[in-house]
Amino acid sequence: MTKKLKQRYGVFWGMLLGMVLLVGCGRSPALDSPRPRETTTPSSVVTATIMAATPILSPSPTPSPTPITPTFTALPPSKTPFPPNSIQASIPQISIKYIASTEDEAMEVARGLNFVGRKYEDPSNMCGPLAFALLRDAGVIDKYINLHDVWLLNPEGDQQLLEDIFPRDKFEWFSFREQINKFDFEAFPLKTGDLLFLYAGHSGSFQHVLTVTRVDEEGRAYSVTNVNTVEGYIIEENLLYDPAEPSAGLFYRWTNRSFLMLGRTGFGGFDLWRPKSEFPQYPGDLTLAEEIDRVINFAGGEWHVLVKSIPEGTEASLSSDGILYTRLANSKIHVASAVKVPIAMLLFSMWEDQGMAEEEIVNYIQTNGPEGRTYDQLLRAMLVKSEETAAQVLYAYLQQNMDVDAKLTAWGMEDASLYYRKFSLNNIAHLFEILYRGEAVSFTSRDIILAYMAEYTSNDDLRIGAINGSLPDDYQIYNKRGSLKDPLIVGDAAIVENPHGPDYLIALFTFQGDNPSTYEKLEAAMGDVAQIIWKYISTLE
Repeated sequence: MTKKLKQRYGVFWGMLLGMVLLVGCGRSPALDSPRPRETTTPSSVVTATIMAATPILSPSPTPSPTPITPTFTALPPSKTPFPPNSIQASIPQISIKYIASTEDEAMEVARGLNFVGRKYEDPSNMCGPLAFALLRDAGVIDKYINLHDVWLLNPEGDQQLLEDIFPRDKFEWFSFREQINKFDFEAFPLKTGDLLFLYAGHSGSFQHVLTVTRVDEEGRAYSVTNVNTVEGYIIEENLLYDPAEPSAGLFYRWTNRSFLMLGRTGFGGFDLWRPKSEFPQYPGDLTLAEEIDRVINFAGGEWHVLVKSIPEGTEASLSSDGILYTRLANSKIHVASAVKVPIAMLLFSMWEDQGMAEEEIVNYIQTNGPEGRTYDQLLRAMLVKSEETAAQVLYAYLQQNMDVDAKLTAWGMEDASLYYRKFSLNNIAHLFEILYRGEAVSFTSRDIILAYMAEYTSNDDLRIGAINGSLPDDYQIYNKRGSLKDPLIVGDAAIVENPHGPDYLIALFTFQGDNPSTYEKLEAAMGDVAQIIWKYISTLE
C-alpha cells in the first residue's frame, strides 16, 4: 500500500487497531500470492529458493496469551574489536537506548518514534519503525526516512519504497521461503545490520520486521525488537538463534506450538536486506546537517538534498565518498526542467555515436535543426530560457533517432525515466558528474553544454545562485533549475567549479509534502540553504 493510501485510510486502521495489536506488527499480504522476484544468490552453499509466500486471510483476534516468561537472556558482548565507526560497533550501542523493560516504557519508545500519531502508536505494532530506526540512527539508511512509510510494511506492495531505502548498489537483497526454524543459519549466518521481514506463512498469525543488532563470537544472532510477554509487550535484546542449540531463540519460539498463544511467524520464510559495506552508507557533517535542517524545518515542504564533492578522474560518482549532506537522495522525484540537461547530453551523444567528429558538431548545430530553428537555438532556448517547446522538439527528435532508454542504462540510469521526468538526486548527480568529467560525451560537446548552463539570466541569483555574490571571481556555477506551480516543485542542481580544489555538486529539490508551504517561501529557503552550504564549503578550502 502506498503512503498516500495509508494516509487516506488512517481512520480505518484506527478502528482495526485492536485486531492489529493482537496479531503482531506486520499486515497480511494481499490475497494473491506475491510474484516471484529476482534475488541475489549468496556465495555460500545456500541458495535462495523463490516461492510464493502462503497468502493469509484477514486475521482474527488471538485469545489472551498463556503466561509464559521469556527465557532469552542477552549474552556478554563480543570480545572481538570492531572499527569504531563500523556497523558492527555502532548498532549494538545504538540499540541500547530503545530497550524498554515494561510495557509503559515501551509505549513511550513507540510514541517517540512518531510513526503514526500518539493515538495509534503502540509497542505491539512498532516492529517496522523500530527496525528501520535502528538502521537510520547508525547511518545505514537515510536518516530522513519517514517511519510512517514502513509501518505495516508489505515487501510486495512497497517494492518501490524498498528500492529507495535499500538501493541495490549499496545493499544485497535475499529472499528465502524456508521457515525460519528449519533454515541453515550456519551455512548462511545473519550479520549485524541485516533487516529481516518474516512472513507468517500457513501457520502464522503475524508478520514481523527486525534488525539484527549483534552477532557474538559463537555465531549467535540477536535483535533488539518488540516481543509479547506475560508482562505485555516490551523491547529487549533477544536471542534469535543459536547454531549449537536449535531449541533456543525467538526463531524457535515463533514456530513452536508450545508458544502458540504468544503468536507465530516465520513459516513463510523471510526477505533480507544486507548492507554491502561494513561502514555507514550515509555519512555527512553533523554541523552542516543541523544548520540545513533548521532552515528546512522552518520552511516546510518535503525536501530532497544532495551535497558532495565530485570525485576526480574516473572514480565512481555513485559512491558515498565526498558526501557532505544527503536527504532522501535515492527517492525518485519529478525533477521538472532539470531533465533538460540529460536531453542535451543524449543529443550530443547520439551525434558522436553516429560518427560525427567533434569539430563537425560545432558547425552542425549552428547550421542545422528542425522546426525552423538551428540546434544551437533550440539548445539555448531549452537550457538557458527553459523553454518547454524546445525541449519537446529535441526529445521527439531523440526518440526517432536513438534508443533513449538503452543509452540511459549504459550511463547507469536504468531506473530513471526521461519521459516522466522521474530521477533521484543520485541519478542527477551522476549525470552531471559524467558530463563534467567528459565521460558521457566528448570534451568539446561537454564544453558546449556547460556554456549554456553557465549563461547568465535574471533568475540566476535565486536558489543555488544566491551564492553568486559570495563566490570568488574565478569560481563558476553550472546549473539548471526546475519549477512547477501545480504540483508545487522548486528545484535546482548545480556544479560549483573550484579552480583551487575539489569541485562540488549541489542538488536541492522541494515539494509541498505533508508540511504545507508556498513557492516563495521554499525558493527563499533554498537560497538560505545554498548560502549555508557555500559558507561550509569555503571553510574546507
